[in-house]
Amino acid sequence: MPLDGLHIAALVDSLAARVEGASIQRIQQPDHSTILLTLHRQSVTKKLIASCDPQFPRIHTTTASHDMPVEPPQFCLVLRKHLLGGHIVSISQADDFERAVWITVERGGDLQQGIKRLVCEIMGRHSNIVLLDEEGIVLDAARRVTPEMSTYRTLVPGSRYAPPPPQDKVNPLLCEPRSLPGSGALKEILIRNFAGIGPSTASMLLKMLGYDEMTDLAQMSQEAREHLCRELSRACRTVISAPSPTLLRDGEGRPSEFFGVSVFPGELYPSMDDLVDAFFTERRHHQVTETLRAALKRMVHDAMEKASRRLVAQQSDLARANEAPTLKSYGDAILSSMHSIQKGRKCLHWYDFQTGETVEVPLDPALGPTENAQRYFRKYKKAKAAKDELARQIEKTRLELAYLEQVDLCLDASENEADLVEIRQELVEQGYAKPSCKTQRRKQIGTRPARYLRFTSSDGIPILVGRSNWENDMLFKEARPGEIWLHAKDIPGAHVYVKHTGEVPDRTLEEAAALAAYFSRARNSSKVAVDYTRTQCLSKPPGSRPGMLVYRQQRTIMVSPAILPES
Repeated sequence: MPLDGLHIAALVDSLAARVEGASIQRIQQPDHSTILLTLHRQSVTKKLIASCDPQFPRIHTTTASHDMPVEPPQFCLVLRKHLLGGHIVSISQADDFERAVWITVERGGDLQQGIKRLVCEIMGRHSNIVLLDEEGIVLDAARRVTPEMSTYRTLVPGSRYAPPPPQDKVNPLLCEPRSLPGSGALKEILIRNFAGIGPSTASMLLKMLGYDEMTDLAQMSQEAREHLCRELSRACRTVISAPSPTLLRDGEGRPSEFFGVSVFPGELYPSMDDLVDAFFTERRHHQVTETLRAALKRMVHDAMEKASRRLVAQQSDLARANEAPTLKSYGDAILSSMHSIQKGRKCLHWYDFQTGETVEVPLDPALGPTENAQRYFRKYKKAKAAKDELARQIEKTRLELAYLEQVDLCLDASENEADLVEIRQELVEQGYAKPSCKTQRRKQIGTRPARYLRFTSSDGIPILVGRSNWENDMLFKEARPGEIWLHAKDIPGAHVYVKHTGEVPDRTLEEAAALAAYFSRARNSSKVAVDYTRTQCLSKPPGSRPGMLVYRQQRTIMVSPAILPES
């Protein structure tokens, strides 16, 4: 749900109480479309974020952390030059509920003293952040707009600022019957004719007033129209005052909409600013997480395709290498028949006493019998040497595919950006991804405590589940001899440990096996084979990839995938 004019009005009122009079102590720019101002007022420090991101244009205070580029962008340097150390005199909305927020900053004491204005235009893909001087001249913009890009207005340093094209809609606080069209569904009329009302807000207003969205205005009398206008103005004033900021979630628990009035059941927030922060921070976090997950999965799938093609080629080479005995027999046949072979001959028909069959041996007519025999012996030696090496390479490729399938499963199971960043770092260390230089160096894997999934069996025994290859390795290192290790048989899955060194009750073993099946690629199967063994029967070969173990003396149990309540 984007910020529409009415909710921007409510948000600006909430922000004014928090940031007006504050000094700007720090200016940062996490990305090309977002700026972060650190403000200080009355011993309280707050961060004000403004973004012209096409998907999430917004302005609000925030407590969320942001990664910063090693070098600040040019726009950030311009903002620091003109705003750093200044005080926010006012924060206001453009006239007629336009989706633009004006922040007026006063700064004195140097050559750059005077009034500066930061204009945050919140208009979807046309959003922008523009810095103006006291005369309305553009000092810079997050997204410069040249004459070639727009014939309506230019936003480059030195140009005079022109606001976005007016909507030419009616102010809903001044609604009168004559401002209504002759007919049409009420919801569409609110969206099309009144400033500051988006689709979600229109639905919310009509629910507040007790109207059906599809009611045709043509069916309403003059008196009913007058009543609608009075109630609409009153409801809009209520929305602007935001008496009960409410967040709604979809069926998957993600934020879907927000309103200044509690018309629909949802989560209440103390202020509109807090509500907008919660909504956009969580929505953006989900979007960033899913974007990173998709990029990593593409990377892993590409590596899997390359490994699969390499395996096919290796198996084909191995099939040819398996013909080594035949090549040797061809050389022997030529040597035994040298007296009857003349240079220029294309083949030799030779009786094989072992099989009782006549074999046709191809010859190179440009070579003599000795050279033809040597040619086959060379091929034989090469094929024999290649056979052993190919067998090792095929096993290596199969292990690589198993590893990549495990990483793919870990990507599906990751719950947040931090988990995905760890997996990306693992892929960097394994040579599948390049180190990122765009942001400050992230914490390396292992610098924060492992966050295993923790369960307790019906018998009161702890059960731990690794959610990534790194966590699986950590569980292996921390395991005590005698504990039970479980893993879905022959398919990618999590490592599960029963943290008990004595006799494990059958019920606990079955529950742990059900968890191993649940956190595997076979989660949706009715029955899954799960291997289990004692931890002293586990080993990690030197040089093996993360999360890869070798086990022995295992037993197998068939279970249905199931999950226990998390501890």
